[in-house]
Amino acid sequence: MADSLFSASPVVGDSADGMSINTGTTFRVTASVSCTHHRFFASTVSYVASEPTARLYELTADGTGNLLAEKAYAAVTTGAYNSVAWDTPVTLTPGTYYRTQHYAPNGHYVATLNDLASDVTSAGGLLVALADGTSTGIGTLHNGKFKYSAIGLADSTSAQTNFFDDVIVVATGQSAALGIASETDTAIALGRAKARLLGVASTAEAALALARVKTRAVGIAAEVDTALPIGRGKARLLGIASTTETALTLGRAKAKLLGIATETDTALPITAPSVPNVKATSTAAVTARRTSTSSVS
Repeated sequence: MADSLFSASPVVGDSADGMSINTGTTFRVTASVSCTHHRFFASTVSYVASEPTARLYELTADGTGNLLAEKAYAAVTTGAYNSVAWDTPVTLTPGTYYRTQHYAPNGHYVATLNDLASDVTSAGGLLVALADGTSTGIGTLHNGKFKYSAIGLADSTSAQTNFFDDVIVVATGQSAALGIASETDTAIALGRAKARLLGVASTAEAALALARVKTRAVGIAAEVDTALPIGRGKARLLGIASTTETALTLGRAKAKLLGIATETDTALPITAPSVPNVKATSTAAVTARRTSTSSVS
C-alpha cells in the first residue's frame, strides 16, 4: 500500500514571504521502497504565476547530496496536499538518508514550528522524518531545511520546523493499486500474482495450468487433465460416464440414462423400436364357428 509522512494541515497556512525558496524534509526508510511521487502542502496563496519544482536527494557526508529525481508541477491546488509523479520511480533503501523538497520561485511556504523535535513515522511505517539533530553515519542531520534564492539542495536549518515536504512510496514487490506485484511485473506476472492471491496458482503456472486449477477447484479434473478428460470429468460429475469413456461412449451413456439404448448400441440402433404385429384370425375359422353355432340350433 502507498505510504506518506504527513496527513495534518500546517499551523502556518501562508508565510507571506515572497522570496524564492527551497523547503525540504530529511527522512529515511525502514524497508526497501519505490518512491513514486513528491508530495507537499501548498500555501493558500495562488501558485498560478509560478509553479513549484519537486526534487529528491540522497544525502552525502560532504553535504552536497546526489539529485535522484526532479519534476515540475503543472498545476497546484492551494491550501491542500498536492503530488506529482517522478518520470521514473526511485528505489530507496534502509541505511541511506534522503531529502524531499520543492522550489517555489515566488515563495509563500507553509510551516508548523517545533513539529520535528522527535522522529515522525508514517502511518504505514515505511518512512521516518528525522528528529532535528539526529546523529548518523554521515554526520548529524537536521530537519526544517530551507534554502533561499536559486533552486538547489535545502541546506540551511530552521530547527524542528516542518515545511510539509513529503513523498509517496510503496514497498518493493507491491503494486500501489493492488498490492500484489513488483514494478517490473508484466501483465502475465500480474495475472499469476492475482491467481496466487486467490490461492489457485503457483508463480510458475501458465495460462493452461491456471485453467486446470480452475477446473480442479470445481472438482472435475486432475492436474494433468487435457481438454478431453476435462469433458469426461464433467460427464462423470453428472453420473453419465466412466473415466475411460470416449466421446462415442459418452453419447451411449447419455442414451442409456434416457432408457433408449443398451451399452453395445451404436448410433444406428438407437432408434424407436418397432411395434409388435397383432396375430390375425383367418376368415375360414370365423365361418366355421358360425356354422357350428347354427348346428346347435
